[in-house]
Amino acid sequence: MICEYGCGQETKHQFKNGKWCCSNNVASCKGTQKKLSRSKPKSESIKIINNNNLYCDFGCNNLAKYKFKNGKYCCSSHYSKCPQYKVNKSKNFKDHPMYKFKIDGHNPFYKRKHSIESKLKLSKSRLGISSPRKYNLERWKANYPFFFKIENIKEDKLGNFYGQCKNHNCPNSKEQGGWFKLNRVQFWERINALERGNGGAYLYCSDKCKNECPLFGLNPTFVINQNNLPDEIYYTSEEYQIWRNEVLKRQFNELGFNECEICGNRNISELAIHHEKLQKTHPELSLDPDNGIILCGSNSLNKCHYKYGHKDHCSTGKVANIICERIIKKEIK
Repeated sequence: MICEYGCGQETKHQFKNGKWCCSNNVASCKGTQKKLSRSKPKSESIKIINNNNLYCDFGCNNLAKYKFKNGKYCCSSHYSKCPQYKVNKSKNFKDHPMYKFKIDGHNPFYKRKHSIESKLKLSKSRLGISSPRKYNLERWKANYPFFFKIENIKEDKLGNFYGQCKNHNCPNSKEQGGWFKLNRVQFWERINALERGNGGAYLYCSDKCKNECPLFGLNPTFVINQNNLPDEIYYTSEEYQIWRNEVLKRQFNELGFNECEICGNRNISELAIHHEKLQKTHPELSLDPDNGIILCGSNSLNKCHYKYGHKDHCSTGKVANIICERIIKKEIK
């Protein structure tokens, strides 16, 4: 195959857009270099025979060899190559106030000097000694209590935050008792996701864990009513099956079998997955495996899913009371 960028050489590399090229970089291809050189504007100058002894119009006192479109004469094919033009340009630059700022260290635009305290802070920061952080873990907990109810976060002596990977097979996950260092983007993305209510942006220690985790990309959508509370929750049957299988898989990896967490029934056809925290009040956790517990379904004898899951915990009166409390808190704020 021949390079698709016009150089006529054999191809060696294929890019993400599907095109083939002779080099691993488009800029290195001779075909693209020719196209770029054509697009660049050239100085339109005409070489002349100076019989009238005309001098350069840019002040170098040399005989002119070229004529430009504007009618001026020059000793070089481009005015920037004239020696007197270079001298004038450097002189104008040295007269500029910013050049003086670089030389004497004083900025004429601000006309102020640093105080002794600010100089000490700057010297410490250059040595790597930073001042204590304004926001510690306790203050973050006060500002975002819901985030810290869902995520386990700890802080070291240097003020770095550590979280747990959402991929349960990772050694840095909650299931295996591991931790990894959080960066600022991960921290804020997860907080914003929980504040918006979609429950996305799970914490992952690497791209490999993100791609291997079946929960990546599963974010429920829900309709918000007039009181800014979820009215209806939507997720596809495929997303629900992935969530259900993930809850069963985690229990199987821990115990070696699946059973009801109340009566111990191990018949897999009679087991159901129940949301520990209500979907109506916690829609962001509706596809979170940590919020799923295994109970006996309606086709079993004990029916633990109805007796212990829905009878009192998810009753209409209790859900209504929770929603009323949230509305009252928002009105007070």
